[in-house]
Amino acid sequence: MRVLTDEIYDEIWYRAEDTPSLAAVEPRLADRVFLTNGVSKTYAMTGWRIGYGVGPADLVTAINTLQSQTSSCPSSVSQAAAVAALTGPQDFVRETVRVYRARRDATVTFLDGVPRLSCTAPDGGFYLLVNCRDAIGRFTPGGDRIRNDEDFARHLLDSRQVAVIHGAAYGAPGYFRISFATSTDVLTDACERIAAACAGLSSVTYV
Repeated sequence: MRVLTDEIYDEIWYRAEDTPSLAAVEPRLADRVFLTNGVSKTYAMTGWRIGYGVGPADLVTAINTLQSQTSSCPSSVSQAAAVAALTGPQDFVRETVRVYRARRDATVTFLDGVPRLSCTAPDGGFYLLVNCRDAIGRFTPGGDRIRNDEDFARHLLDSRQVAVIHGAAYGAPGYFRISFATSTDVLTDACERIAAACAGLSSVTYV
């Protein structure tokens, strides 16, 4: 059995110890693990379309054969930029992680204090899954019942113009996902709008 491990967020990590990698944790799996990564997250190069994989030679050869006949290759400019990002100074990566950590902590503190919501700080990445189960079953000021996390996400968009992704889309019903890879001002404004949307929900509807 082959194991595919996606390590695209390996550098966006908030704990003191190194990011665990399956091939390093269990070397006996080295001939069965295929690691994927890229430059879109750590180096903010979304849209440059650069990724890479590491794995057993036979699997890499087969992937090269398939990929060369389907999606060709990224531009030479993108490839050169990716090499520069991967081999150049990494100080800015550590600074980026520091900024993300501060945004994460502030956002978690705010949203965890909003009635009907709760969340915990993730160890890596720049997304939060926020528990909104206590909002499900309640009613909007317009009398609409929040039946699930998708309804809740729609309520945030319609009432406060905040766009989030409902958790069921990620296998986490009863949650919604937000990104803190944006400015502190935008995050603060969004959190305040989310709190206002929650405050407007009630356990009964009026006719």
